[in-house]
Amino acid sequence: MKTTVFGSGAWGTAIALLLHGNGYDVTLWSKFEEEEAVLRNSRKNPLLEGVVIPDDINITANINEATNGAKAAMIAVPSYGLRETAEMLASRLDDECIVACMSKGIEKDTSSLFTSILKSIFANRVSIAAVSGPTHA
Repeated sequence: MKTTVFGSGAWGTAIALLLHGNGYDVTLWSKFEEEEAVLRNSRKNPLLEGVVIPDDINITANINEATNGAKAAMIAVPSYGLRETAEMLASRLDDECIVACMSKGIEKDTSSLFTSILKSIFANRVSIAAVSGPTHA
């Protein structure tokens, strides 16, 4: 199953590695082309010392490539970028896609829970899940 992790920081990369290790077809999306190039060319995330990103994890900054055919979307961006990322994805993901929020916290200006934000943006068109608990931080 094609699974895309949106957010290529330490948390997003760690999630991509976990999914890959469990047999998923993983794409790791970065909002920033410069960051995407570093990750793709070095196969290392500077935030995860000593960790190598396997060659068969696709790394891209192209949102259309990242969303095309995705059956699961893991949103692992910083809390301040969750709404913007979800809005970018809303018209691009298929109805049968599962969207999992990997971001932690609440929205600063509205105090909204992230699952509430996702439900309003996706208008109950996709399945929404949330991951909580301790992280590598």
